[in-house]
Amino acid sequence: MKNIESEIFSNIFRAFVGIIITIFIISFFIFEHFTQTLIATSTLEQSAVMSSFYTLWFVIALLCAVAIYVAYRLLRKVNNRLNEDLLGLNVYLHDISTNKNYEAILQIKHYLEFLQISVTLKNIIKRLHTKDKKK
Repeated sequence: MKNIESEIFSNIFRAFVGIIITIFIISFFIFEHFTQTLIATSTLEQSAVMSSFYTLWFVIALLCAVAIYVAYRLLRKVNNRLNEDLLGLNVYLHDISTNKNYEAILQIKHYLEFLQISVTLKNIIKRLHTKDKKK
């Protein structure tokens, strides 16, 4: 079982740190390459400098787009896991409230917080079941 906060934080943190480091490394080598090219040619033309500048920023923009896509995929994965656990809780509560099925099985697959909620719900259900037996 995983903790929601730690998983969200660690996935987003790892993705963005990795992407930022990659962007800086690539930017450094591209800048170094363009600097060496400009130094090698003693006459600096404005069009050549601007072309190099636009190429560099195009690469950086492309890397940022990839970073956004990776973050989106990670968050979507976490969202699907949350929805799966919430659906399990809803089905469990529906079985108990409408069918009076006190033996219903609650299946939590991903997150520790939902497991804690399920244990609390099972204790409440046991109390309700004993009250119904007394009546």
